[in-house]
Amino acid sequence: MGAVSALVHAGPGDLDGIVLYDSVGEDLYAGLLLAQEAGVWTMDFEGRPFDGKPPTPYILACRPEDRETICRLVRWKGDDPC
Repeated sequence: MGAVSALVHAGPGDLDGIVLYDSVGEDLYAGLLLAQEAGVWTMDFEGRPFDGKPPTPYILACRPEDRETICRLVRWKGDDPC
């Protein structure tokens, strides 16, 4: 499943969350916009809301009620990204 398809499926809850690594391209931003309009929370790996092109192409996306769970799943080096 591509990034755009995954993002679209996150809106209705077909997927709990998505972790995107090194994702780039115009279609990615279209998918992010569709997901955000469907109520999907999009953020960087530090838990900051996604507000445009991130400095690194690492993005988390999930329903708002799954945010804490998704953040716990991507912790690394003992840091809390969210």
